[in-house]
Amino acid sequence: MTDKYKINELIAEELTAMCIKHKQKKFNSSHEAYAVTLEEVEEAQDEFKGIEVNMHYLWSIIKDDGKDTKKYFSDVRSFALHAIQELIQVCACCDKAVK
Repeated sequence: MTDKYKINELIAEELTAMCIKHKQKKFNSSHEAYAVTLEEVEEAQDEFKGIEVNMHYLWSIIKDDGKDTKKYFSDVRSFALHAIQELIQVCACCDKAVK
């Protein structure tokens, strides 16, 4: 099981990078905070859609006793990794919004 402390460290690192990149420690308004957070949420949702599509293909192959599943497992992993990155950004945006 992943340690929540490690995840929170990644979120803190992302928040720091976000503040440096955009040269601001907090959002200018709730509207800006919402818009930026929504963008990250939508990007995470896109990654989940990729997971769902590849899981569908993977299950079709498995049901047909196909043996070439490595590509789809690899693709699911890739989409999941990107989803994690996006969700870390969502958390960082939320933290920045409440500063």
